[in-house]
Amino acid sequence: MITSLLTGSDNISLIERIPSQRLITSWLSELSIDIRDELHGVPEIRKYRCNDTGLMFFTPPHAAGSEWLYQQLQMIPWYYQRDKWEYGIACRELRRCRSIFEVGCGTGEFLKIARRDGHEVAGTELNSRAAAQAREAGLNVTEQPLGQLCVMNKEAFDAVCAFQVLEHVADPATFIETALKIVRPGGRMAFAVPNSAGYVGLGYDLLQNPPHHMSWWTVACFRSLSNLFPIRIERIIVEPLARINVQNYLEWYMRSVRQRSPRYSWIFSQKALRVYRKCLSTVLGRLCTGHSLYAQFVKV
Repeated sequence: MITSLLTGSDNISLIERIPSQRLITSWLSELSIDIRDELHGVPEIRKYRCNDTGLMFFTPPHAAGSEWLYQQLQMIPWYYQRDKWEYGIACRELRRCRSIFEVGCGTGEFLKIARRDGHEVAGTELNSRAAAQAREAGLNVTEQPLGQLCVMNKEAFDAVCAFQVLEHVADPATFIETALKIVRPGGRMAFAVPNSAGYVGLGYDLLQNPPHHMSWWTVACFRSLSNLFPIRIERIIVEPLARINVQNYLEWYMRSVRQRSPRYSWIFSQKALRVYRKCLSTVLGRLCTGHSLYAQFVKV
């Protein structure tokens, strides 16, 4: 029986059935990656909504991407970014934390920044190629699963963070429970995820689907976590629209309007798009919801 990935309840709703062949074809055409083996022959991916928390999630869980998939994605120049919006937020919000551990640290870009700011840092990354790059930069990064690390590092860190990671895991409840074990009481836990209440939730981003993403998160989802885990919410920050994302923002809203209300497609004429693009590339873009959101908790 399918149950909520957070609550274990059967209070869920089936939202969509996605033919696996459609995903396979799209990944090949857009990213030149063959994901047939990643989907293990399942005929379709199902998308559900947890009615208690608002979390959207995909099944089956074994459709989550393997290390091979992330090694393919690593070859795309923009995949492991050196600077992300949440890095600056975390450096400010976690400035009083002496030691920081990052789960899914990639090539270690955030850990480099945190180390430069005087923090003691460590991390884990299951993509062996990315982990090797992090170690080449002198970072203490392992490839051990989180479950093994929490045994050796129980309550060892002032903060644990996972940036653009939570949405990838097939079992987020166990992930959160396990990560909490390495945080001291009163310490911080910080997440950054794509904000599915914004334009990325329109469903046009291929990477928002399995085998890449296994769940969609919003502010409401994070607010529900205090009722499920021994944590207290401290801060939620929504990213404003960044210039680099203006094009996708406009294209995806244009597609959405044209599909739902074709008679209003004129508001996205080429002339109108040029005006919108110019406006959103200024301070006005700061008024729009951007790509990600940052959620920070205190362990109680």
